[in-house]
Amino acid sequence: MKRIMKRQVWQLVVLLTVMTFGLLHTIDHSYPSAHALCPFGGLATLYSLIERGEFIHRVHSSAVFLLLAVLVTAVFAGRAFCGRLCPFGTVNEWVHRAGRKLGIKQRFELPYRLHHTLRYAKYLVLVLVLYYTWTAGKLVYRAWCPWSAFMTIFDPAEIVEDIMMGGLILVILLLLSLFIERFFCRYLCPLGAALAVFNRFGVVKPERHERCVQCGLCERVCPTRIEIRKTYKVRDPECIHCYNCITRCPHKGSMSLNFSRLQPHVAGMLVVVLFAGTVAASVAAGYWERGRTLSSITGETRTIEEVHETLQDIRASDSLEDVSEKSAVSLEEILSVLGLPESTSPETTVRDVTEETGYSRRDLLIMIDELMREEGETR
Repeated sequence: MKRIMKRQVWQLVVLLTVMTFGLLHTIDHSYPSAHALCPFGGLATLYSLIERGEFIHRVHSSAVFLLLAVLVTAVFAGRAFCGRLCPFGTVNEWVHRAGRKLGIKQRFELPYRLHHTLRYAKYLVLVLVLYYTWTAGKLVYRAWCPWSAFMTIFDPAEIVEDIMMGGLILVILLLLSLFIERFFCRYLCPLGAALAVFNRFGVVKPERHERCVQCGLCERVCPTRIEIRKTYKVRDPECIHCYNCITRCPHKGSMSLNFSRLQPHVAGMLVVVLFAGTVAASVAAGYWERGRTLSSITGETRTIEEVHETLQDIRASDSLEDVSEKSAVSLEEILSVLGLPESTSPETTVRDVTEETGYSRRDLLIMIDELMREEGETR
């Protein structure tokens, strides 16, 4: 039973689950996209949801309830989601472990002053992303989001055409993770920044006791480089509640949770139960969406496999004039369905349109496909 409750087991379960959905989304576009399975998507759409009662494009109700589930776990144990359930954090952590096994044995650390300064970068990322997303009403960060790139690894063409910068950033982050454990989590993750405040107010927290012999092992095994020996109550915003400082301490009674009878593996399991329970409750209440495509605006959901084969030739570098010729749909109708002004240049590329509207190339293909079918029915 204790083995099943281990942190790594649930990290693997969550990672495999989201990767399965990533594969399903590639095969059938009616399954949730990366942003529909990201709690940060719930935060990104919050302003639009409150102001207009609408989700921004690509974000489903699932993201909002995932955010709620994360907040429930945060009230209980701070940033425990980061250390126990976040799939992207898991990838970064395991890449670092793989690096150690490949011979990168020396743990590289930035000078402490630089490390301390860079920790605040994620708060800047959080503010900038939310500001521009909320004011623009679309996922302005999608093109360079490493999570989007990770969730489309089963479809390299989409990475190349829609989120090449995100793919490049993903590769850079993973390379950095070989040397610096959880580089993204420490310095750049906006969700981690949003959850940091809960480390002070969460119910469960690690504590160091007076019998500690100051051996320093707790700091060496801490993935986010917290100076544990300088405090007795670990309230640092960087703590991801992995509890390595407790489980790997060689001196019994030196470290524990503030509820001394609560064992770390039990606390971790309670985090999983709270998260899964919140998600299950939202599903049971009918608030969870399996997925949607833009073609659902006509009352019918179609997958990319059902789109006319001729549209598969449309590339991100094609102009709207090229799209019109390949699809045999007038430029005026294409501009209308995409919500673009009539004055839009015919030389505007598909990539330009995706950046302007937030739609992906696949979304555009599905919309144009519907136009083709409508024209076919009127002939």
